[in-house]
Amino acid sequence: MIGDYGVGTGYSNILIDNIAIISNKTDGNGIVVTGDSSNVIIRNIAVLGPNNLASPILVHWGGANDPTAGTTHPHNIQIENLKCGTMSLATATGLTLSGAYDVSINNVIFDNTVLHAVYVYCGDYGLLYATDANIKVHGIHNIKINNVTGVRVGYGIYVDMFRNLAPTPAKETCRNIVFENCSFRGNAPTNDARYGARIRYSDNITFKECVFDNFYQNAIISLSSNDNVFENCQFLNARVQAAVNWEIGR
Repeated sequence: MIGDYGVGTGYSNILIDNIAIISNKTDGNGIVVTGDSSNVIIRNIAVLGPNNLASPILVHWGGANDPTAGTTHPHNIQIENLKCGTMSLATATGLTLSGAYDVSINNVIFDNTVLHAVYVYCGDYGLLYATDANIKVHGIHNIKINNVTGVRVGYGIYVDMFRNLAPTPAKETCRNIVFENCSFRGNAPTNDARYGARIRYSDNITFKECVFDNFYQNAIISLSSNDNVFENCQFLNARVQAAVNWEIGR
């Protein structure tokens, strides 16, 4: 773990390179970056499967012991050349970004995940208690996800800014979040809950040259989401043929 999830402190100028992750822990994580950690490079990682990890890579806000005292948010994170074997846990997600910004992800392959290949959200408390002025003003921003492949996944991509968050609706924003040259193939196309991409309470998400194949639905976008772009994307072999389905009341 890089940083302290409970207290919210972090570390800077860290390189993790050329390692294999072998885990027999159920519902654990492979590599965790948390707190106000920054300038972290994670590259050339093999996550062996089958495993019961919750997420091989988790980049998560810190300060959980007392969020009202101020949360901290990892930034300037680079992840590249990651290959993950079969993930067997029912709640397994490949890459999880929670309350992070300035993140670059490139060249990732997931053989098999039960839930999402990529999950991006603003964090359990949104940015309600963020001490970082950068994220407080600009929201979740500058996340570039390029060349991620999910060979067999339950879902492709999920982006959620949690603007319905209690105790008060958090006015969370996101900008400059780009998925490019990504490809996801669903492993349960008859399940009507499975989708290639879902955008919920989120604006300004761009998908470029992405492929979504063999899902029940191609993409679901809540009506409270705006200015999201699919550019030269392919939607293949979905049970529901519409490229995008609107989620009423969200």
